[in-house]
Amino acid sequence: MKMRKSICALLAAVFTIGMLAGCSGSGSSEAGEKFVDNNETLTLKWLGYPVNPGAGEGTIPELELEEKYNVEIKPMFYEQNKFNDKKTMLMAGGEIPDLIYELDPLHVVQDVDQEFVVEVPYETIKEYAPEYYNYLCEYAPAAWIYSRYEDKNWGVPNFNHSHMESHQSIYRADWLKKFNLEVPNTLDEMHDVFYKFANEDPDGNGKKDTYGLSISQQHYHFYFSEIFGAYGVLPFDWEELDGKIIYGGLRPETKEALKTLSTWYSEGIIHPDFLLGTSDSDLFVSGQIGYVRGSAYFDPTNKSGLDNKLKVNFPDADVAIGFLPTGPEGKAGVRAWGRACHVVSFGNTEGYGAKVSRMLKMFEGMFTDKELATKIRLGNEGEQYQAASADTTKAQNFEFLGDYTESDARRVNGLSNDFAGPTFWAPAPVDYDTYRSTRSNAWNAYADKWLDEKYSLTDYFFKVDVVPSSADYIIDLRNKQMAVMSEIITGDKPVDAYAEFEKEWETAGGKVMTEEANQLKDELADIYKEIGVK
Repeated sequence: MKMRKSICALLAAVFTIGMLAGCSGSGSSEAGEKFVDNNETLTLKWLGYPVNPGAGEGTIPELELEEKYNVEIKPMFYEQNKFNDKKTMLMAGGEIPDLIYELDPLHVVQDVDQEFVVEVPYETIKEYAPEYYNYLCEYAPAAWIYSRYEDKNWGVPNFNHSHMESHQSIYRADWLKKFNLEVPNTLDEMHDVFYKFANEDPDGNGKKDTYGLSISQQHYHFYFSEIFGAYGVLPFDWEELDGKIIYGGLRPETKEALKTLSTWYSEGIIHPDFLLGTSDSDLFVSGQIGYVRGSAYFDPTNKSGLDNKLKVNFPDADVAIGFLPTGPEGKAGVRAWGRACHVVSFGNTEGYGAKVSRMLKMFEGMFTDKELATKIRLGNEGEQYQAASADTTKAQNFEFLGDYTESDARRVNGLSNDFAGPTFWAPAPVDYDTYRSTRSNAWNAYADKWLDEKYSLTDYFFKVDVVPSSADYIIDLRNKQMAVMSEIITGDKPVDAYAEFEKEWETAGGKVMTEEANQLKDELADIYKEIGVK
């Protein structure tokens, strides 16, 4: 079974595309015969992850890879803004890179349809990058759907460990102390705390100008996610229920969460500026709300940290950390992006068989060789970085030196302190144990206590827009959904008005997307059979 959207390719315009995903594995052996490393010096055009704009040739990571793998690399440093549009126009003009970083599964489809990239059978990846292949199959197997199109595989997916690090609840500890309250564990306890924060003058200024919570921005990822999570629902994502894929926003738990939020707003608990998208962290450090959802290690040396910013404004203030609240059925969590990340495709260029084989060997080295993985991120020890003291309270167990303490200097030199996921020079990340080995003892102890993956709730496919017709429908429907939700929360509409969205979902593309999502689920199961994932 195949799903296909019509694609209009314009050389100087944005491409409107869709997603096709299928699975059979037919022809893989024949295709795999094309990939043989001839051990000659190869020239590689390298369009990597767009996180180092302004960098140039001859950086430490490039020189290390060139020497180790007998290649000459021509790096292409693009900025992330409109990366895919610029990439597509570059290739439409005849300049096709050998390594092509794909930020979205839909971009893979676009490049396949334009014959910019080549098929790479699973067996080829397993031959030249076996440990990476096996780890991906075990750690983030759903990523393989991102590189699948027309019954074939068109690249190497990657992953990001930080995408599954759970969030925490952060409270004003001094406000809790004033009311002799403990950090809440349940949604009901959270309500009681928030009610006092909003109505009993926790800052003692004699004014009713404090609230319990808000949202960090007008984005579905942050839209009261922990409240919906307490009801066990992701209202903007694909979820599996009774063996079928459904849109979480259609589950009855979504309306139960909306009832709770509407009640809280009527009680003055929710900051009215949530409609404006004012950052909840800004509201927290300015003393307007007493809670914020946290997602970071509290490094006491980080002057930009939430706790330190708070103390600048309120020297006697402090924070208290807690787990996300559990709801009526003991469920809790917030939306996480999931382990699956992006895709690296390979250009349909002369000699691609040898080039792809060599690049897969490079991926394997980036994944298995910690010394190499470190050098292509941090540079040379003693020159660009050094080991941090054993008792450091910082998050990482290394620190940059001299000019490299500045992010701009690292960026233009192709360096990165990110071991959690892919970088420009390391599209293949390290495994989780290696990642932990780059973190400080203090961070690892914090992670063991607070970053429990059970609080990380994920879309069935990790990305809602993997479904083919989402390119046509999901953004408009989601915007309408959030608009109705906000009207219900503020009391402008009753909870029953949510039926407006449920009806529009069925008639404005939701039904089509749901059918495709279930087809995609079946195809992912077929992929798992093909690559041996249980």
